[in-house]
Amino acid sequence: MSCYIVVDQKKKMRTTTTKNSKAKKTKKDGRSKQTTNLKNRYIFLEQARNITKVIEKDPGVKDNKHYMLKSCSVWGYQFKNCSERLQKDKDIIKAAVANDPEVILSIDQKVISEMNKSNFLCDDNSDSEFESEKLYNTVLAKTTSIDFIFHFIKKFDDKYALLKIMEKYGSVKEIVEKVVTKWYHGFQYASEELRGDKQLAELILRKHGDGLRYVSKELQNDPEIVEIAVVEDPHTLKHASNEIRNNNKTVHFAVKRNPIVLQYALDKPRKDKEIVKTAVLLNPVALQHAHEEIQDDKDFMLSILKHKGQAFKFVSKRLKKDPETVLTAVRNYPHALEDASEEIRANRDIVKTAMDKDRDVLKFASEGLRNELKWYNR
Repeated sequence: MSCYIVVDQKKKMRTTTTKNSKAKKTKKDGRSKQTTNLKNRYIFLEQARNITKVIEKDPGVKDNKHYMLKSCSVWGYQFKNCSERLQKDKDIIKAAVANDPEVILSIDQKVISEMNKSNFLCDDNSDSEFESEKLYNTVLAKTTSIDFIFHFIKKFDDKYALLKIMEKYGSVKEIVEKVVTKWYHGFQYASEELRGDKQLAELILRKHGDGLRYVSKELQNDPEIVEIAVVEDPHTLKHASNEIRNNNKTVHFAVKRNPIVLQYALDKPRKDKEIVKTAVLLNPVALQHAHEEIQDDKDFMLSILKHKGQAFKFVSKRLKKDPETVLTAVRNYPHALEDASEEIRANRDIVKTAMDKDRDVLKFASEGLRNELKWYNR
């Protein structure tokens, strides 16, 4: 029995020895593979860093997506060594920009512009956000250099790039100033403090009067700022405060540049005879925006109609029945007869007065007069 025990013990010893030797071999092999991987990575990194030398030996490498993708992932600036084809490849662009944001300055703006038109750079499972916006987000999240941002603004002028900049730097005056000179709509994304900056507002409004809509409420109530905007675009008066739109001086200033903006004024300027006269003499259509009291003021309207008979269309119904008012109008503009009351259009003397200026107006006369005066000669 003791003999069997000795044999079993020897078997166990041999088995243990075999296991230990296998474990040592496995451990050694692992170390060997790890060393090999590290060595290969070191070689790759050196190649990626010195890609120019690699390309000199094998020019085809710069058009090899697999190799250049790895190279750009490690050293983003190697994007410049990619072939023209690969410089438009979505994976190459993403990898390079993710590693080095400044690479985006090397990308043709047309490539960026096409991203959203043709789903360029879009993954099959991309969400609703434009891919170019994702790219800009990547860039702006990785840089804090103001100089880089200035170069970025200079190169990219599409609204997606400038919008992302304003979202991040909307409180930095120097950056906002650069953005709004290229995209004044971006001013709406500036901080409240900057939208109340008079100097910055003037910079925008001298070139884009419509930008008045984006300045602070305090500046929309500033006559000086509003007048600067109105000089560039009179219609921007509609973005001024109610106080300004009820201010005779400012409204008169705007009406001199475009009489139709009288429509944006409140009651006080629309009742002012001097303002209305200025507007109507420049454009008779402006009378439609005058207050009803003005449109029904006979003496005032007579002073207007002897110069601008076209304004008769917008006088009150009462004055359209008044013979003196109609006569004054048709003497200056015979076609005013068309807007006169039926009673007036049946008035032989008034119709003949109009026909003395233009025989075509006979068509506006009543049916009875048309038959009677069709052979009328002056």
